[in-house]
Amino acid sequence: MTDLSLNEVEATAKRAARGAGLSWGMAEEAGKAVRWLSAQGLPGCAALADLLDAPGNAPTSLDLLSSSGPLCPLAAGVALSDMAGRLGAGDTVLSDVAQPLLLLPFLQAAARQTGRALRVGIDGTMVGLDGAQVTCSDPADLDMPHARRIVIAPGAVPAPPLPQHTRAEVTADTLERLNRYAHRTYAPATEASRLLGAGAGLSDND
Repeated sequence: MTDLSLNEVEATAKRAARGAGLSWGMAEEAGKAVRWLSAQGLPGCAALADLLDAPGNAPTSLDLLSSSGPLCPLAAGVALSDMAGRLGAGDTVLSDVAQPLLLLPFLQAAARQTGRALRVGIDGTMVGLDGAQVTCSDPADLDMPHARRIVIAPGAVPAPPLPQHTRAEVTADTLERLNRYAHRTYAPATEASRLLGAGAGLSDND
């Protein structure tokens, strides 16, 4: 396990999302989402790595009607943020969502924006979001690769709030997968950059 600060988590997730082909705007949203999940003690880094690894799950646009695979939680989250005022007025139902954990940060932001608590049912697992705290009877049940049905409704979930964290424990495998995508954003070294870098370059004065 690797111990990361929340700043490191956000930066790594953002670069990984960008390296996987998302726009910088979507990559920033991914970074913020993973940071928020990590602050709740939830496996945001693993959820993002799994999302990026699955063919057809990582969006290059906000087309929610794409038939290439399950609904991307990042694209869905951004779309739901744009209609935050309508959430909590009745039931909103999503079907066939990949890595549903990544949807929660956007719904928490919507609850905070509107001042309305939301009750989110993810294949029967209930999560309460009030804009400040997260409640869930069994957080371990949220670690799922796919949700058949998500129902977003007004109301609360009576359960102890999740404790807040200032750092995240990330497995070596998850970090390696995220860094593999992140490295795609780095410019390849050129002969000029190598000569300007540290060291003797092409000369040898020894």
